[in-house]
Amino acid sequence: MILKRSENAKRNGIWGLINNLVSIFLPFIVRTIMIKELGAEYLGLSSLFTSILSVLNMTELGFGTAVVYSMYKPLADDNTELLCALLNFYKKIYRIIGLIILIVGVCLLPFLHYFVEGEIPRDINLYILYILYLLNTSLSYWLFAYKNSILTIYQRNDIKNKISIILSTLMYIAQIILIVYTHNYYYYVIALLVYTVINNILPAVYIDKLYPKYVCVGNISKDLRKDIKVRVTGLMITKLSSVSRNAFDSIIISSYFGLTTVAIYNNYYYIINALTSIMLVLTTAISAGVGNSIATDTSEKNLNDMNIINFWYMWIAGWFMVCLVCLFQPFMKLWVGSELMLSNFVMWLFAIYFLILKLGDIQAQYFDAAGLWWHRRWYSITEAVLNIILNIILGYYLGVSGIVLATIITVFFVNFWGSSSVIFKKYFKVGLRKYIIQQIKYVLVAIINAICVLFVCSWLPFSTTSKMDLFFILFIRAAICVILPNFIFWIAYRKTKIFEVALPWIKSRIRH
Repeated sequence: MILKRSENAKRNGIWGLINNLVSIFLPFIVRTIMIKELGAEYLGLSSLFTSILSVLNMTELGFGTAVVYSMYKPLADDNTELLCALLNFYKKIYRIIGLIILIVGVCLLPFLHYFVEGEIPRDINLYILYILYLLNTSLSYWLFAYKNSILTIYQRNDIKNKISIILSTLMYIAQIILIVYTHNYYYYVIALLVYTVINNILPAVYIDKLYPKYVCVGNISKDLRKDIKVRVTGLMITKLSSVSRNAFDSIIISSYFGLTTVAIYNNYYYIINALTSIMLVLTTAISAGVGNSIATDTSEKNLNDMNIINFWYMWIAGWFMVCLVCLFQPFMKLWVGSELMLSNFVMWLFAIYFLILKLGDIQAQYFDAAGLWWHRRWYSITEAVLNIILNIILGYYLGVSGIVLATIITVFFVNFWGSSSVIFKKYFKVGLRKYIIQQIKYVLVAIINAICVLFVCSWLPFSTTSKMDLFFILFIRAAICVILPNFIFWIAYRKTKIFEVALPWIKSRIRH
């Protein structure tokens, strides 16, 4: 079976974007109200528990990704029997994973207080709150999460996105009402629990109606089980590096500086993550198409496609990076006030951190579809260990800036470089040098672009304390950031070979 990749990607992209916009703006309103009604410490608690449970989620070991990878070939061959067996295998493992997360999570209860420096809010029982978050994580594995793999391989994530848009909107509205009228943080978390349950059940009902032939029956062969085991092991190690990069940052900040600093850090990270979510729409939209292309097309064609898609992706990432540099600080001052802001130096580090994270995103789609996780294992282990060590050392001496800097160093020099060397050696089977140079050029052009646009925006300083004046300045700066950075990118790239190829490519996709 050959999927209609462009059509599916466009549909998934539209609904994924809408879902991500809801998931960006409504939580933003919730965070704002929580800061005003409850205080920054509550945001710190939320970020801390999310980080701890991200570590526990390593129990999943990347199993779902490995199984989805194994489904692309049977789908291309219309092998329904094997797909049903894989789905059955997936179901059994996910139920075991949910139980393991619950047990390990409960075992961490006696050590929770070591992760918090200073006082916690008086009306909060740290252990009860943690158990609620733990249940929320475990439930997602017990309630039909495995069925979402069918939507992924068919490129029908738009179905899950539509359901999520409705349910998450209702949840955020409920959380706002509960915070404002009860000032009870427990109710806020319980609303999240209810959302998780319903958001797992409804997609499963739709999947059963749309794809009734896929039922959990049969067993996979020993060879396939062994193949999945190898891929899961590689993914587990890869996930370790991802967890060390994200979750341990908040845990170490909480241990060093307390919950308020965690909240401040995560306010900045929230904006980074919001932009990442928008970018994720693009990568999610093409993921199944890439998987299908890996199964049906040559490596030469896939390399050419990857370079073209990557060009436009890095253009967008560079544009977002410029927007961060020019808008971060006035936005933060307008949103949370000067007392909850980081320095301009840390702001620049966050912007560069975002851009470095995006360097390998398109390559990662082909990397995952080719199932090369095991070959990256030593790079992932090195990244995880080095990131934790640098977080502890640089965090101690440089504070929050040291923790962000540690992540930039390990992501670029270990994660990106290592993943690139693996996929070019094992799949594309061509030299790496040209690709690395091109990616570094994208970064340098974006940084120079940001410096130029910031110089123009600096004519509109945000030293004022008036919220109306701040809003006006932010609006004018945003208008500048819509036009000027893209014009500079056009000047920089218009005569390059990649632009000559990429422009007709993107025009043909838009038309169809």
